[in-house]
Amino acid sequence: MAKGSGTKSRVASTGSVVRSTTTGRFLSRPKDVAEFEEAARAYTKKNTRSKKAALKALREMGMVTRSGRLTKRYA
Repeated sequence: MAKGSGTKSRVASTGSVVRSTTTGRFLSRPKDVAEFEEAARAYTKKNTRSKKAALKALREMGMVTRSGRLTKRYA
């Protein structure tokens, strides 16, 4: 069960396989899926606390410029 949600995640309950975008590994064990979900929650919480934090994260990913506009790749 996913922490705090009270229900099993769709991935864990269906036995689907998730591919990690950071390691490229496939996450097929429920433990791996739970760890991925927790990491995703922490990343989201950290990078959505403020507009400044969100823009910083988007800049680090190369999605927006310093002025906050979309880069050519995403325009």
